[in-house]
Amino acid sequence: LKESTVLHTAVWYGHRDATEYLLKAGADDRRHDHQGRTPLDIAVEAKNKALVDVFLRLLDIGADVTISDNQGQTPLHYAAKYDRPELELILQTGKCISQQDNYGHTPLHLFRMTAMDLAISGASRDSLEFLLHEAGLDTNLKDAMGRSLLSLAAEKGQVAVVEHLLESSPPLEEEDNLKRTALYWAAKGGNVDVVKLLVDHGANI
Repeated sequence: LKESTVLHTAVWYGHRDATEYLLKAGADDRRHDHQGRTPLDIAVEAKNKALVDVFLRLLDIGADVTISDNQGQTPLHYAAKYDRPELELILQTGKCISQQDNYGHTPLHLFRMTAMDLAISGASRDSLEFLLHEAGLDTNLKDAMGRSLLSLAAEKGQVAVVEHLLESSPPLEEEDNLKRTALYWAAKGGNVDVVKLLVDHGANI
């Protein structure tokens, strides 16, 4: 762990007691490692359950969830990207919901790109519901390529996501930087169910 602090190290190795002690002793949870990650970022990114527990402890103590890494990503981006169970917990802080990283991706963009099995994943579906309906995330935001959440979901064939987004009557003919619509991306991905959904909602063939 280059340029990491003792707190980074404690979190990395899943030492909850050491992490709690360091925080209470005044360790700076805002410090970055060489990738710009805070201890909280590392806790979310890790797959070890002990580190997830550390992550929850960090939030309980009041770790700053607004700090971004070298890619402009906050802990919420990390939670969305890896579909972590901590997603809703961070969302409840009411921070970083629509914050974009260096590539124009909000946490929901990242969630959309990684939740390939959304339709059969209960946890993912719950997180999506929270993001779209309770967190009040702006679904009209676009990434650096001008692609909307609808286009990303259409390309991946995420029927449940597309259905949710269509409830708010998004502009179906809206084009990205390459002049391509959500229907184009659905067709490119061979996602016939999404193609049918978009056409049924008025997309031009």
